[in-house]
Amino acid sequence: APVRLIDRIDTGKQQALNVCSMGLDAEVAYHMNDFKKWPFVSGSMAYNLSLVKCLLTKMGCDLTVTIDGEKTYTGRFLFALAANGRWYGGGYHCAPEARIDDGKLDFILIRNPGLFKAIRLVGAYKAGEHLKNPAFAPLVTFVRGSTMQVQAPSPVCCNVDGECEEITEACFSINPASLRLIDPTLEVCDNR
Repeated sequence: APVRLIDRIDTGKQQALNVCSMGLDAEVAYHMNDFKKWPFVSGSMAYNLSLVKCLLTKMGCDLTVTIDGEKTYTGRFLFALAANGRWYGGGYHCAPEARIDDGKLDFILIRNPGLFKAIRLVGAYKAGEHLKNPAFAPLVTFVRGSTMQVQAPSPVCCNVDGECEEITEACFSINPASLRLIDPTLEVCDNR
């Protein structure tokens, strides 16, 4: 079978394949399960209901984010994420340029724009337009790198591929080509 080597995210305690983050999006993932208990609610609807709840109750968190030990960003952010994959949360295109096999993570920080602007921008974020849309320019920081350290003065929800907990610090690092994946889309070369 054709095999492809892909990257993983190492948190020091756990491994992840897709996306790790701290802030609003992790809060949304955490509360999504509450909405899945409602009749006829699942998947993306549960995520969207949780998003509305979180936007109305908790807007942003104070974070200090250091990328590759060189660049430090401080302030009030909606969230900071480390992406190996491109999608999460019921169809949100969080990291449109991420690749699972490039040996790098896509780090995306979104500053708190305030409730009304955040509500107006959700659709563009879901569509993956936030890296190129001028409305996001003063809010988004995008860096491709190897390690992101995040510190918060008080507990913030952290998401590791959908597993959530409240913590005050995290480190997300790339573990390149560390997982062998059977990929049926790769052509098999038969050299007899």
